[in-house]
Amino acid sequence: MSEQAEKPREFLPLTTEEIYQFLEEGARTFASAIIWTKDQEQVVNTQFTAIEVKNQTFLTWIPKGFDSAKFEEILGRQGSRDCYFSVSLSRANMFFHCQYIGIENNALKFHTPGKAFKVQRRKDLRFMIPDGYVLKVEFQDPLFPENRIEKKAWDLSAGGCGFIVPHEEEVLYQPGLLLKNFTFTIRGKRISTDAEVRHAKPLKEGTRPECSKVGVIFKSLRAMESQAIASYVFEESRKFFTRFI
Repeated sequence: MSEQAEKPREFLPLTTEEIYQFLEEGARTFASAIIWTKDQEQVVNTQFTAIEVKNQTFLTWIPKGFDSAKFEEILGRQGSRDCYFSVSLSRANMFFHCQYIGIENNALKFHTPGKAFKVQRRKDLRFMIPDGYVLKVEFQDPLFPENRIEKKAWDLSAGGCGFIVPHEEEVLYQPGLLLKNFTFTIRGKRISTDAEVRHAKPLKEGTRPECSKVGVIFKSLRAMESQAIASYVFEESRKFFTRFI
């Protein structure tokens, strides 16, 4: 992926007032959060516990097994005390980076961020496949079942995905069409399901004018596979958004 990639449209900046509103909501609801160091060397699953507006700091729970000495060592090697955050709130996922202060009152203490971004919550978080990153989907040809069709994925969520077709093929993918043996591979794991077409429409102007996107929902996905996709989508989104915070 190019280092000059354009910031995703769904990645929206927050005002200072909104940042504190979101942080206060996180502390009030003990929101789940993921902290990671600059080079993804350590990832910490935690929860918000308190915000100190006057001191411009906030606290998170210390998870079991957290090694504070190792954490300090990693921050020392990276040359800064910057940590990256993804916070799961009812209305949005919040992304930001801020400085780690240390341990206080049996909690991890951080400075509040100067800037932060949100990505609106959906039923299932959707990962837009970045330029330079290829994820292929395959399925049985509805007209000639002995053949397989391969397409490039446009986005992916635990509930479905979108893939790209030439404009002239858009008419072939009518709502309700069932695509059998719909498969793709993530983290070396092959996912196989059936998928139902929900829509087929041209991509927005400025993306790929000669192409259309077919959106499908998964119809026979097992719970373990759905969880695997959800985990993959969240991790890839987190890594991707790190470049913009």
